[in-house]
Amino acid sequence: MKINPKTFEGFNRVLTGVVVPRPIAFVSTISNSGNVNLSPYSFFNAVSYDPPLIIFSSSKFTSDGKLKDSLSNIEQNGEFVVNIVNENIVEAMNTTAAEYPEDVNEFDVANLTQIDSDLVKPPRLSESPVNMECKLERIITLGTEAHPQGLV
Repeated sequence: MKINPKTFEGFNRVLTGVVVPRPIAFVSTISNSGNVNLSPYSFFNAVSYDPPLIIFSSSKFTSDGKLKDSLSNIEQNGEFVVNIVNENIVEAMNTTAAEYPEDVNEFDVANLTQIDSDLVKPPRLSESPVNMECKLERIITLGTEAHPQGLV
């Protein structure tokens, strides 16, 4: 089957359906005013080990045109934590995929436990088997998406 991404309606579903398996980056951030955010991102990967860099992809805006909280928080303070999702927290992760107001803490919504990070301000997810504390290296903008790249 041949598909032209520019003309095929719903190409994003094709792309996400054929690039598998996809690890989930459960990204925790914090705003300068102290609002904590926890959001899942399915386009995520390690891109370098020297230096250790990871990247995830996010649409830039919410359905009402506001900059996504995760991106806003990362732009504000240059830090984030990538928490790896395992099967024990998949259902809780799914509850955080909805759009919530900026002052809603998704850790609380999903009944998950936030713990202090060692090197960055955003909290880690206690239930996650792996937490990668990241300092922002750069944000690459392509079209309507932003790709924060973090130094682990």
